[in-house]
Amino acid sequence: MEITNKRRLRMMTRTTKRWLAQALDLAVLSCVVVMPAGLLFAALQFFAGRRDWGGLGVLAALAGALGVYARLILPFTLRVKRLEVRSAGDATGTPLKLVFFSDIHVGRVKKAAWVRKVVDLVNAQRPDAVLVGGDFVGHIDPRDLTQLLAPLADLRARLGVYAVLGNHDYGLPGPDCAAALQRVFRRYNVRLLRNECVPLDGRLRLVGLDELWDGHADIRRAFGECPDGDETRRIVLGHNPDLMMHISQRAALFLFGHTHGGQIRLPFLTRRIVPIDGPLYRGEHHLPQGRVYITNGCGETTTPTRLGSQVEIVAITVYC
Repeated sequence: MEITNKRRLRMMTRTTKRWLAQALDLAVLSCVVVMPAGLLFAALQFFAGRRDWGGLGVLAALAGALGVYARLILPFTLRVKRLEVRSAGDATGTPLKLVFFSDIHVGRVKKAAWVRKVVDLVNAQRPDAVLVGGDFVGHIDPRDLTQLLAPLADLRARLGVYAVLGNHDYGLPGPDCAAALQRVFRRYNVRLLRNECVPLDGRLRLVGLDELWDGHADIRRAFGECPDGDETRRIVLGHNPDLMMHISQRAALFLFGHTHGGQIRLPFLTRRIVPIDGPLYRGEHHLPQGRVYITNGCGETTTPTRLGSQVEIVAITVYC
């Protein structure tokens, strides 16, 4: 199929963003050397009585320490973000507890031990259902997935574990792991939603949208499977928040990943790196279609560095 000029431009833009992220990663990685070098330089200058030069060494060491924190500490500091959702104004029943996480990106840096940490924190919330927003993989061999994702088998939720796929899972970029992931999901009791609507405890409807970039998303089909009724009792699970530019249907909550919350948040630079076309890339938003939350995710891809965007799972209490 001939690639349109618009699609070609988007591909070039995404490639440029990856180059920017990789260049930034190299700069941060250099901080592992800059920090001790700055301290040594400062000590030598202070010992020689040159305080001004010693102060410059201290500043370099502090900048290096920030880089070390961004590369070696923050990506592994997992938090719980909490949300409350009222799907109906007169809701008085026992609330449902959902846990949402996304973008594990197992492979180059984060492996089965990290997935185990995520799973343990999810289970500690005692969820009724677990929702996973795609991008399970980074640049890895699909044959490694069974071992890397084995902790998913220990997720505990009485209403089940549900997932959608992300662009990396379909090989955009990297190898196409979609078929391998489906086998892993069957083995570990994770239900993959591909433009489907399923009931949760008879009170909520979960709409799972497939990936946008490769054209698998079918919004009309997914919402068409929901019976007519209270739109505020829908929860929508997707991967790419750009889906909101194509969705007109309403729901109580839309959940997305993909952007890692910006991952590295720097003035005037973050928005240029985030791989999306629309304006939504982090946090909570209130749109005519409903409430939207875009998670920071649990992993990294182009660069294993984070700054101003802590890895997280999202614990959601739904009153319905």
